This record gives sequence, C-alpha cells and structure tokens, in this order.
Amino acid sequence: MPTKYKPRFATPKVIESIEGADLFTILGPFVDELRTRGVGCDGPEAIDRDALGALIVEGTQLPEGMLEVVCDLDNLAHPRHFDALRALAAAGGIVPDPHRSCHQLAVQVMLANPRGVQDLLAETGTKRLRRFDRIMATTERVPRAFKRTSQRRAALAKALDAAFIRLHRQRDEGVVRVIAADEAHGFRLSVRRGDVRRNQAVLDESDERVTRLLLHRPELFDLIRYDSRSGDLLVSPRARPEMLAYCQLIGKHLFNDRFLFDPIGAPPRYTLSPIIEEGIGCIIRGRITGVSEVRLHRLQFMLPGIKTPLMIGPGDVFSVLAALGGRFDPKSALMNATLKIRPRGGRSEETATITPPWGASYERDDAELIEAVIEACGFLLPREMSLHGTPETLFSVPGVVRAARGAVAHVEEGVC
Repeated sequence: MPTKYKPRFATPKVIESIEGADLFTILGPFVDELRTRGVGCDGPEAIDRDALGALIVEGTQLPEGMLEVVCDLDNLAHPRHFDALRALAAAGGIVPDPHRSCHQLAVQVMLANPRGVQDLLAETGTKRLRRFDRIMATTERVPRAFKRTSQRRAALAKALDAAFIRLHRQRDEGVVRVIAADEAHGFRLSVRRGDVRRNQAVLDESDERVTRLLLHRPELFDLIRYDSRSGDLLVSPRARPEMLAYCQLIGKHLFNDRFLFDPIGAPPRYTLSPIIEEGIGCIIRGRITGVSEVRLHRLQFMLPGIKTPLMIGPGDVFSVLAALGGRFDPKSALMNATLKIRPRGGRSEETATITPPWGASYERDDAELIEAVIEACGFLLPREMSLHGTPETLFSVPGVVRAARGAVAHVEEGVC
C-alpha cells in the first residue's frame, strides 16, 4: 500500500544561526559552484547569507547534494533530537556549550560525527506510524539470517541503489544507507534513501500574482523488520515494485535465497474472524502482561449481499453492538479493524490497524508489544495454517513454488 507523499521544504533560516567558520566548512564541497552564483564563498566572512538563502528557497540552482545538507541540519535542530545530539557530542568528545542554539549544536555534531548523524536521522525517520506488509518465508522451517556485517549491509545498500534507480524510484547513486539493529525476536533494518526530484508550485513572496516552482528531492526512510519466531519479513513499502525489491534483495544478501520472501501470491497472515466467532472475548484475551486495556476502536465491514462498506466507531465497537442488542452476521466480510492499546503505566494509547490478509499499521517504538497483543487476540494466523491452510495454493507444492519463482526471476532480472 503506497505511503502518502509529504514534501520536505528547505528552510533558509537554518543558516542564520551558524557561525561563519562552521558554515564555510559545511559548504566546503559546494563553494566552487556557489561562488559562480554570487554567494561569495572566498572565506567564512565573505558568504552572502541573503544570496544563499535565496538560492535555498529557489531550490532549482543549488549544487547537487546541498539541499539534503540543509534539510538534515534543520531536522537535527528540532527539540526532539536534543538529547540524542548531546549523547553524540559526548561520544565524539565534544562539550556542548549551554549558551549555543540547537542549530549550532547540530552543526558541531555534524562536523565531528557525520556517520552518527546519519544513523540518528535514519532511526528517528522510521519511528512514525506506518503500514507493514507481513510476508512469510515459504519454507517448512523458520529460516535463520546471516549476521548483519558491514560488508553484507554495504552489498545490500549497493543492490538497493541499483534497483531503485532502475525502477525510477530514486535519482542518484550511492545514497542508500542500511542500518541494522537487533530486536528481542529478530532484527530491523532502517533504510535511508533518496526520492526522485519533485516540483511544487508556490506563490512568489514578492509578487503573489506570479507562480514559481520549488524543487525538492527529499530523503525517504523505510523500515524492514524480521520476526524470527514466525519467519515473517515485515516490509513498509511505498509501491509494489519497492516491496518486491526489498523482499528479493534482503532474501539474497541476508538469507542466501533471493525468493525466500515472495510477495507475489503470499499466503494470508492476518484474520479478523475471531471478532465474529468469539466477540469481545478475543479482545479481552489481548490484555497480556504489560497491557492494561485493549478495545476495538473502529471496524469496517460489509454485510452479506451489500457491497457498500459500513463502519462502527470510533469509540468502542462492542459497546455499540451491545446497545443495539446484536452480533455480527457470521457471513459478514470484515475489512479492517483498529485497536487501541494502553500499555500498563502509560497515559496514552497505542493504535494498531489490521487489514487482512497481510497489512498492519502501528508505530515502531512499541511494535513488539503491539504484535504480541495482535497475536494474543488471534488476529495473526499460526505459521502452519498460513503455509498449509489452503492446499490448492502454490505454497503447498514446493516443486511448483520453485518453478514459479524461476519464472518470476526470469521476468524481473532487469528490475532487481
């Protein structure tokens, strides 16, 4: 399922709080081009900040890569990064000056520890609410991944770079960065990459009768997680070709099997049938250790013979049903359900939306707790049921599976 595109805007005011020497160092790779455009980069005090700000706003004549630097600086200066920036500064032997601004601290850390900065941006960029498609490994046993060494991650990043460029999902080479982290049950990959260039029409600040274009090539952050208990790869794609690229290339570089995770005809992993079969009992069952409350917040469904989707919620679906004195028709088609989960001791609720047969949306921070609730409620199908529950599918006939995979490989060799 594609993720809604949100453009990133370069903010020229970020340069105002940067000292001349630091700004000159940051602009180092771009000074030759900037000098030809009237910015005056002959030295730290010679930078024309007004001209530089105008170039940033225009966007169309910036040196390659400069927009990303400005956006990174503006991102780092956000208050949510302050503690992490101080930790990076301490790791790099920097003693932060309490009187300096957030932008100045961001500049210090970017100059001293650029690798740590990119890791921080990738980690924070993958924390938002997102949909994961759960693709199961089509093997009898749950596969084990290789160690995520720097060499394997570099090879994976290079392969993803090439794939995204061939798919016209990325403009430049060498921008993909893969960061691996272990989880209690598996691992996650935070992938930082570039998008294609995009234009956006805006009104000219000096004359609102005039429309001009702003040019953006934002960075994107993708998150992939592997659940070692069920052998599922959880991928958050923006488009189907990206999903295929991630599944095939992660399978190849981390599992030595390009077609281990096959999103084409993947077996179902989620079901909402317990809502009909057990009623509120399945929700009560989700109150596991560490969770104080679970409720069915919203439910979209279709009644038999009626093709118009209906919705109950937001609120408490089972309270509404009780007030109406009824249960769901057993032949109803449940389309998606939203759960509200309150961790024990927490003030706010976590949100999880389940869209069978593969999709679930939630934030990464409490992913393991949310997934445990979904499984306890019976919404995650057992691996054996997904793999063998429908004998007529390809997944119950290993020889046919391999033949189908070979055909797909032949067709898509030029894509991934």
